[in-house]
Amino acid sequence: MHNFASAPKEGNRVLVCNNLYLEHTFFMEINEIIKKTNAFLAEEFEVAPESITPGADLKATLDLDSLDYIDLVVAIENNLGFKVKPEDFQGIVTFQDFYDYVTGRIKQKELV
Repeated sequence: MHNFASAPKEGNRVLVCNNLYLEHTFFMEINEIIKKTNAFLAEEFEVAPESITPGADLKATLDLDSLDYIDLVVAIENNLGFKVKPEDFQGIVTFQDFYDYVTGRIKQKELV
């Protein structure tokens, strides 16, 4: 028998499975990371926040040239608290690629 009184609650739903609760928590963390990332990118590179979408091209949307990548590295380090190497950007094309990179690095940092 389940003890629903101690189960975490979300709105009107009771989350019974611990894995479901962890997945929900991680999903919320990812959304917060994306929200924070979009905010500092829009401000730093002076673009409309609505132009930053998961499928959009990072370089084209932010109008990045080689010197702008240095600004991007500094912005990431200042806003997200981890060091970035230039070669980390080799596989990043879209904002979704960037979000995956950022969330992976944050999770990696939390494990240390």
